[in-house]
Amino acid sequence: MVVTMTTIDRIEINPAIAHGQAVIRGTRVPVTLIVGSLAGGMSFEAVMQQYDLAPEDIRAALQYVGEAAARESMQPTQYLPWRSEEYPRLRREIATVVWLPDRLRIDLSEGGARAPTLAVSFDLVRAYQGIDEGHRLLDSPDWSGERALIYSSRTSAYLAAVRRNAAGMLDNIDLVHWMIASCNECVDVISEHEPIVGPLVSK
Repeated sequence: MVVTMTTIDRIEINPAIAHGQAVIRGTRVPVTLIVGSLAGGMSFEAVMQQYDLAPEDIRAALQYVGEAAARESMQPTQYLPWRSEEYPRLRREIATVVWLPDRLRIDLSEGGARAPTLAVSFDLVRAYQGIDEGHRLLDSPDWSGERALIYSSRTSAYLAAVRRNAAGMLDNIDLVHWMIASCNECVDVISEHEPIVGPLVSK
């Protein structure tokens, strides 16, 4: 009797293995390592030899990642404007992002001014990234309907990815994806704290 393993059979998620990442069953090889190796230019055969895998293992990894991406894309991302009357977007541009010992600070210039005049700070940051405004519009075309400076989301793909990469360490923390939007780019911040907004004081 021949037993055929399905994709589900070949993928294992165990907190005691690879920090809870999805791996090929019976190994410590993460699915992300397999897909990343292929994306980086390694051939199918080279990946099999490097990690001692069967062809079905690699196909299962690709299918698993594809299904995970499809699930995320089916979940709508809703960005809610945060205090938009007090902090409208106007013609603001992100000037600098400064990682300080006690906080992350995003400096913005206004009305074409060269020097930044406004700062958005977060006391406790779990992750952050810069992203083009056009990419964020693809993620959720409706977010720019109300021209706010700051938006929040609890359903974004970026927040889901941060939680997944933390391997359960952030599951009990009420995290929010904060997005600071300027005319041409955005900064995504994952934090459980609301932003602190105020004039930028030069020292």
